[in-house]
Formats: sequence, structure tokens, C-alpha cells
Amino acid sequence: MSKLAQGEDPVPQKCGLHVVPAGFDSWRISFSLAEKEILASSPHGFKACYRVLKVVRDDISEKRGWNPSLIPSYMLKTILLSELFTIGQHLWEKKYWSERIVQVLELALAGVKREKIPNFFIPTHNLLTVSDHDNKLRQCVLEDMLNQVKGLDLVYAQEDVEEI
Repeated sequence: MSKLAQGEDPVPQKCGLHVVPAGFDSWRISFSLAEKEILASSPHGFKACYRVLKVVRDDISEKRGWNPSLIPSYMLKTILLSELFTIGQHLWEKKYWSERIVQVLELALAGVKREKIPNFFIPTHNLLTVSDHDNKLRQCVLEDMLNQVKGLDLVYAQEDVEEI
């Protein structure tokens, strides 16, 4: 616990963590209690942006025939959580939601391109597997999500995606 990210309010220290089975003989750390604590006290705008991002992801995935889990919810939530502790509370007001959504998509796209998105609770842990074929597809989905949110044409035709 002493090596975890320390913020002004060390929620993981207060809430603790769980070690849960992740397979036959492997385990993972779960910060579900800390995450629930943060989400319960997060501004309404945070939750609204998260829901919009998931809807856009699902819409693009359906249009392109992709599995929505290619862009996992936890990836979007992780980036949003980082933003929650980086920007001022007033920037979660409704008039800034579109800016927050675009910013999260741009951060996700940049992270996928460099194949590194740090875990919120354990920043030294990368959410992405390096040299994973899915990262190329994630890039396509995120670019199309970003264009849809900006009101632009989608970047990739179905044939492009099949080639990738």
C-alpha cells in the first residue's frame, strides 16, 4: 500500500483493497471499494461524461461490427479518474462536458498509440499489452469515436478495418 499513488485524499489507504482470483492460479488486486468511494463523491458531470463515452463507444462498435469490449469501460473510467484529480471541479459543469469527453478520447487515443495507459491506483502498471494487435483496432475505434463526438465523418470504412 505504501507504493500506491498518494493524493490529497489517499482513498485506497482509507478503503483498502482486495486480492481476487483472476484465473486458475493467478490473482489481481481489486480497488473496488476505493473506486466506489471516489465515484460516490464525484461530480455529476463525471458520471454523465462516463455514460456518454460508453454510449458513443457502443454506437461506433455496432456501426463497425466490433466488440465494444475492445475499448473496455475501465480504460475510459481510468482516464476519467485521472482527469477528476487533475482539473478543477468547476470544469465538470454541464457546459464543459463536451470538452471533457473530447479530452478523454484524445488522451485515450494518445495512450493507445504509445501503448501505455497507466492504472489509476497503481500508476506503474500499464493497462495495455504492448505490441498487442488489438491496440491498432483500438486506435481505429477511438479515432471514429472522437470524430463522431466532434461531428465529423468517421475515419474508417469497413474494408479498412477488415484489412487492419
